[in-house]
Amino acid sequence: MVGLTLILSQIPMSKTTLFISFDVETDGSTPSVNNLLSIGFSGLTLDMNEVFSVEYNIKPRETHKPDPETMIWWNKPENAKAWNYITKNTQNYESVFLDFSEKLHELSKSYKILFVAHPACFDWMFFKSYYELVRDVYPQMYPIGFKCICASGLHDIYRQINGLTNSQMTKMFQDANLYDGLEDTGALHTPLYDARIQGRQYLYLYNQLKIMK
Repeated sequence: MVGLTLILSQIPMSKTTLFISFDVETDGSTPSVNNLLSIGFSGLTLDMNEVFSVEYNIKPRETHKPDPETMIWWNKPENAKAWNYITKNTQNYESVFLDFSEKLHELSKSYKILFVAHPACFDWMFFKSYYELVRDVYPQMYPIGFKCICASGLHDIYRQINGLTNSQMTKMFQDANLYDGLEDTGALHTPLYDARIQGRQYLYLYNQLKIMK
């Protein structure tokens, strides 16, 4: 249970924690070359109450280009709705993260902010690199730090402890009515919808493991 203890100990409790689950859509795997196309944030308290949400579609940067392999995936018919969704109503990346920074400043008055992603290694890489690129120009932006909890680690620990398969985990989430009230755009891979799902899953598992501890 060492891994479980480590994960649970990462949660600061001195101030009400806002778990900001986020998801990204990109046209490649490298933020220095490829584009962050869309990002969604869902801010949840430990009882899974959503107190904040926002989604941004971002204009590709002139200095960046899509990865050909990734675009083959995006051009599949089953991904057409999602692609159309994330490429409409786009904004410049600077205005996106300046706006998000203002929201973080306001949220930080009431909450301890903790970012959550699944998997964190990919999503955090894009979010962090774009955010800090803007913050280099506007140092007054909210400092997001270096910490992001990886929700996939909690999934793995819970599955191993309880001897569950991925399909059994999916059924468990459905039986717990985790997705009640969520509005689906009808297009898979839209970041706010995915952020809401992964945020609820993370907090459900966290609360279950806390009971088991």
